[in-house]
Amino acid sequence: MRKSKILLFSGIFFIIPTLFSCKYDNRKPIMIIGTNQKDFEEIALLINKLDNKEKVTIDNVNFYKGTMFNYPIIIGETKTRMSNATLTTTLGIKSFNPKIVINEGTSGGHDASLNVKDIVLGEDILDIDSYQGDVTDPSTWTLWAPTMHSDENLLKVAEDTSYDHALKRGILATSDCWNDGNVEWISKLHEAFHEDLEEMESYAVANVCENYKIPHLSIRVISNNQMNHQPFDVTAKDDCQKYTYKVIENLVK
Repeated sequence: MRKSKILLFSGIFFIIPTLFSCKYDNRKPIMIIGTNQKDFEEIALLINKLDNKEKVTIDNVNFYKGTMFNYPIIIGETKTRMSNATLTTTLGIKSFNPKIVINEGTSGGHDASLNVKDIVLGEDILDIDSYQGDVTDPSTWTLWAPTMHSDENLLKVAEDTSYDHALKRGILATSDCWNDGNVEWISKLHEAFHEDLEEMESYAVANVCENYKIPHLSIRVISNNQMNHQPFDVTAKDDCQKYTYKVIENLVK
């Protein structure tokens, strides 16, 4: 009888820590920030990839907690535009204390050499709304907002992650203006700043992460490119999410 009690106690001793670590993971999570509204459902596939998924709403912003590859993941849902991305990123950092932040989504091409479904990793991230100079002369334009940069180590991991289309480091331009459709204006911006694409959130996410000293990575897929007459492809967002999923696997393996 005494021997059985000792064996039972030993079994409990080893089982409890296992259950505890599965349910309560103290590792800092990886946080993904992406747009999730009509016509821009850019995190839906990643949300569906979460194991042990739980939805948490903070100040009317939705977050999804779970795991990927047995590692804790937070996915923050944002609307388009920089103010919304700033809100989601700030709430996510304050609430979940992530070790890494990844911003991913679609974009419009500003470089005619890029094709729909090509991915650009944001080595440099610009706020092109901050330009100043003679509006008629792009050679005079400068940006008063500082350039942001994705973390070098995260860039290297992303570069080493396989993708079925072109993958490169480049220059992302974030803007609250909807420049899509104005080829003449896009050409002037590209002449001044040599950006590869345009979207509406990356600079805001990067700026918040820089303030909190959290490594971040921006991943953007070309969903249309008027500079070479390639129309919008709704499936590009899925290619970007599948690639981001593989980047996360390489980060945690």
